[in-house]
Amino acid sequence: MGLRAIVRGAPPFGELLEGSIYPEWPEAAVRGKRELSTVLTSFLHVATSVPLDAASDPGEPRKRAIQAWLDGGFEAHKFIHRSISRDSYVEVLGCLQCVLAQCQAAYPDLWAVLQFVPMKNGLNPHLALLARWSPEP
Repeated sequence: MGLRAIVRGAPPFGELLEGSIYPEWPEAAVRGKRELSTVLTSFLHVATSVPLDAASDPGEPRKRAIQAWLDGGFEAHKFIHRSISRDSYVEVLGCLQCVLAQCQAAYPDLWAVLQFVPMKNGLNPHLALLARWSPEP
C-alpha cells in the first residue's frame, strides 16, 4: 500500500499529549528497533495534524507538550535521515510528496511558502517524476 492510500484512509493519528492539541508520536516511530515505513507513516500523520495556531498559547503545559512533540519529531527525522539510501529514496520522497499535499490542503497560507522548498532543494524534477511514475492517482 502506498503512502497516498494511507493518507486517504487514515483516521486521526495518535493520542493527544496531555493538556495539548499536539499528537503524541507513536512509540514505534521514535524508540527501539524501527521500520522505515512505520516512521514515515507516523511522520506524515503526526507532523501534518497539528493545528497551524498550536503554538500561540505559551502556557506551561503547552510548552511541555510542544517540547515532547519536537523531541519525537527530531527522533523520527534522525531515523529517516539515517535510513535514506538508493533503496529507500523513492519511499522517502513519496512521504515528502504526501506531507506537501497534506500541507497544501490543510494550511493554504503556509503552502504559499512551503511550495518553494522542493524547488530550492532541487527536488521538483524528482517529485514530478514520482508523480508520473506512481500508479496511484
